[in-house]
Amino acid sequence: MWVVLILVFGLAAGPASPTGTFLATYSGYDYFKVPVSGQMSSANVKVTCDAAGYVTPCPGDGNCPYSSADCVQTGLTACTFPMNEVSQVLCGDHPWQCPAFDGVYSFMADYSSGFAYGVESGSTTVGNNQYDRYAFCARDPDDDCASNPCWFGTTCVDGNSDFSCDCPKGFEGKKCEIAAFSGQCYQFSPDALSHAEARQACSTKNGHLADVKDGQQQSFIASSIAATTGASNWLGMKLQHVYTLAYSDDSPAQGPLQISAVQPPAQCDFCVLLDSSNSFQAEPTSCTEHHNYICQSDIQSCGQHVCQNGGNCTSCFGDSIFFCDCPDGFGGKSCEININECASNPCQNGGTCHDDVNSYRCRCLPGYVGDNCEGDVDWCSLVTCPFDWTCQDYGPHFTCLAPFVRKNNYRCNSASCPDGMNCIEDGASFSCWAN
Repeated sequence: MWVVLILVFGLAAGPASPTGTFLATYSGYDYFKVPVSGQMSSANVKVTCDAAGYVTPCPGDGNCPYSSADCVQTGLTACTFPMNEVSQVLCGDHPWQCPAFDGVYSFMADYSSGFAYGVESGSTTVGNNQYDRYAFCARDPDDDCASNPCWFGTTCVDGNSDFSCDCPKGFEGKKCEIAAFSGQCYQFSPDALSHAEARQACSTKNGHLADVKDGQQQSFIASSIAATTGASNWLGMKLQHVYTLAYSDDSPAQGPLQISAVQPPAQCDFCVLLDSSNSFQAEPTSCTEHHNYICQSDIQSCGQHVCQNGGNCTSCFGDSIFFCDCPDGFGGKSCEININECASNPCQNGGTCHDDVNSYRCRCLPGYVGDNCEGDVDWCSLVTCPFDWTCQDYGPHFTCLAPFVRKNNYRCNSASCPDGMNCIEDGASFSCWAN
């Protein structure tokens, strides 16, 4: 009988970012036309280019009135005909005489009430009455981060000939494609393989195709797929010859599963995937189909401890992936970084910060106190000026003012100021300054 999995989650499969159609290369940039959803405004052109991992080319140089901070200078100079140089490379003619540019619209800042400039049926036009056409976008071939290769919204760092991904805690891999959840590692592969090939690929990595055994696990996997490729993915479960469901280790599947009365065809070979077209509901399908897949591995203590500064090391997939749980005050992949608690400039009023392990100390300027030098010493509440003179507090020092004009200047003595303060004569008055 058929197997129907009733774990259904309302997750929409986000489509992969469009890459569009390549047009030509000009001035070091590759240019594409990318499908747009909605009205052909300059704002929508920019949104489409950004979503595709491209940049929005400015229609001219910095002197062009239709250029702005919302576009990128890519070397185009024809301010009022922004796609002209690229069409000359592609067709040897203007965009309205180049069939590849039909329906293509360029970003133009402060142009025609915000609508984009484009080409329709051999003529130039604006996009106020046009919908679902194409955006004119560009890509720097030397920018390895232009295609947004890092998964789960992580930051891409462009190198000289490659990129790196700044993976958050709990994620590892070249593209942060390996995630830790509830004592397990999950590696999300963008490769499309048959179920048997995917099973072998996971085994080679010292893991197995992922088995869904509870609702939280399926929710995590489904939401992770929706946030990355958005494609259907193989699970480890498949139908046995007697039409019972089994996990990747061939043990009988248990949990919230129901068997329907529908009989599958004879001699069938059915495996289970999370179907992107059906809100990532688990469904059986032919094992020979090609889909993305998810490998799973237990998280365990590292065979070789690689974490520094007392970090706790765990690993998965045969120690090929490791995680370091760093003690407070340390960070980095291997806990090799002593986090600088002074980086946030916690010391106020000119105080000097000294970084310790998971703490800091502030050395305050004279006249200020507190852990962060946030308090102003109230000198006049702590001292009494001689002869009932008036005390005035100036932060790092205080002054004792004579109430009348003295014939003789004041002469400092050992009793003039509290211990640790220096007396400075100021005519008939005097000041005390902290050392």
